[in-house]
Order: sequence, then structure tokens, then C-alpha cells
Amino acid sequence: MIRSVALFISALILGATLGTIYGLMAFGMVAAYRISGVVNLGQAGIAAVCAALYWWMETVRGAPRPLAVPLAILAGGVLGATLGYLTLRLSSWPKGLVMILTLAATLLLRSTWAAGAGTSPTCRPDGWARCSAAP
Repeated sequence: MIRSVALFISALILGATLGTIYGLMAFGMVAAYRISGVVNLGQAGIAAVCAALYWWMETVRGAPRPLAVPLAILAGGVLGATLGYLTLRLSSWPKGLVMILTLAATLLLRSTWAAGAGTSPTCRPDGWARCSAAP
């Protein structure tokens, strides 16, 4: 009984945390769309690359968490501001083209990360599978 209550509370906390993250991502996408009139597909990619950067700094490089978290957030802010600025500068272009360019920027960012760090940001160090170099 106590174990099932602890599992429920754990799932509740995890669900609330993930729901908050998804809500903030959706809020950011709506805000970016209202400002520029373009669906910015690069935001999710920036979030994924910054999460991978955090994982890389803490797990691979051994950086302490109080250092890795702010640096990953700072990198996300810089990357997001850069992509947002470029989206605003290109807002007079056809909307579909700018949307595809934001997606291309995300793919470029991911491939640059994989080439520079030597590991794939989708690699999960869960103890069962060994992380390998990006293909």
C-alpha cells in the first residue's frame, strides 16, 4: 500500500513537471508565432540540443550540476535569441520557406552537436546500452 502511494506521488510530480515543460514550450511557440507570423520549428530542437549539452557537461565532462544547468540555459537563450532574430529578419519572406529554414537550422544544430561532441544527443546512458559515437 505504501509503495503504491509513493509510486503515485512520484508519477504525479513527474507528470506535473513534464506538463509544465510542455506548456512552456507551447507558450513559446504561440508567442513566437504571434510576433513573427511564422511557426518556428527550431524551438524544440534548441531545447533538445540544450538538454543534450547539459547531459554532456554533467555526465561526460563531469561538471557539477550547479554549473551545468545555468550554462545549458544560457546556451538555450543565446541560440533561441539568434534563431528568433533571424526569423524576424526573414518575416517578409514566404512563411512556408521561413518555417522550413527554422527546421533546417535545427537539423544543422543537431548535426553540428553530434560532430563536435562526438556523441549523439539522443544517446541515453541508462546503464543498459553503451553510448557510441554519432553515425
